[in-house]
Parts: sequence; structure tokens; C-alpha cells
Amino acid sequence: MNPLTYEEAVGRLRAGSSLVYPTETFFGLGCKATDPQAVGGVVRCKGRPEAKPLPVIVGSLDQLDPLTEGFPEVSQQNCLEALAARFWPGPVAVLLPARKDLPRPLHGATGHVAVRVCGHPLARRLCLEVGEPLVATSANMAGAPPAATVADLDMELVRAAGGYVHGPPDPVGAMPSTIVSILEGGSLRIMRQGIVPCEAFSDLGFRVV
Repeated sequence: MNPLTYEEAVGRLRAGSSLVYPTETFFGLGCKATDPQAVGGVVRCKGRPEAKPLPVIVGSLDQLDPLTEGFPEVSQQNCLEALAARFWPGPVAVLLPARKDLPRPLHGATGHVAVRVCGHPLARRLCLEVGEPLVATSANMAGAPPAATVADLDMELVRAAGGYVHGPPDPVGAMPSTIVSILEGGSLRIMRQGIVPCEAFSDLGFRVV
């Protein structure tokens, strides 16, 4: 199956369709994160339980606004700003208070959505050109291993998604992004250990509990 051109990929996303694209860790399956129908299509395509929240990527901090109103505590907001300065763009997702009008699969009724500024230049460029955050779940059927190369992709999934776009560099594979939660008082809890280890946060002065 031939890859989509970049222009075709942008057009599909703007039109409310999904596709597969590279991130810094693995290939992702995504769509506009604020489009309920498109998000529902990604859930069905992947066979993922709707109660399991879908992660989201943004191209810049300005694109956080459609996803969250920010933290109620100043210490939490300050911690987010410090994390963003240290780790974004990059494979660290932060659980942010979700806006009430976000599609349910993004938060799974947890009240939080996992967001990062993606470290892959093509993925970040897609976010910025489409003008919206993008869903960034791994491009594999639920329970199957994620794909770090085009050869690893499940082409049936790719066809169901509507195609794939590719551009350098290849995803690094090995481990997914790390997910952290900012607690009251500004301390951190590692919710998913990923490619960025716990020590990277504590070594930089973040309080990890």
C-alpha cells in the first residue's frame, strides 16, 4: 500500500477522517481530537475499549486550549509549565483536566486527558497545519504490539484507517511515551513508565511520589 502524500494526509484529517502517522516512539493512529465522530471511528478501527482513554498530541502549547482549562491549583499549573519547558516537544504526556465537551473516549470519564507536544516533526507539523490536537493512540489492534517501522504496520488496520503518511525520522520503538499525573501541591506520579525514566524527573528537581 502506497503512503499518502503530506497534502492528502492534511486533507483527510481536516475532513474528519483518520490515518496512521509516525510519532517519536511508534506509529500512531489518529484524527482530530475534538471531532466526536472521527474519534469514535478510531476506537472502532482499533477495537479499543471506550473506557480506556485515547492519548492526544499537540503541535504547540497554544493547542492545549481546546482540551483543557488548566489546573485549579497554581502549584499544579507551575509544575505543568516546568514540565513543558523541560520535556516538550518529547515523549512525556501529562494528564490534564479535560474540558467537559471533549469526546468521551479522550478521557473515559476519568476527567483527565493525556497530552504531549509531539517530538516527531511530521506529527507536530500535521497538528499545526490541521489546526487542532490529534488523537495519538498506537497504530495496532488492541492487544497487538505497536509498530516502529512501516514493515511492522498491520496493513488491514491501515486500510481501515484510510491510509498512512510517513516521513523521517523513523520512530525509535522500544517503549511508549511516559505518562505523568500532577498531584495537588505540584508533585508528580508516574502513571505509565515509558521511554523517559522516573529518574529523569527527580534528577531535574521534580518531586515524584
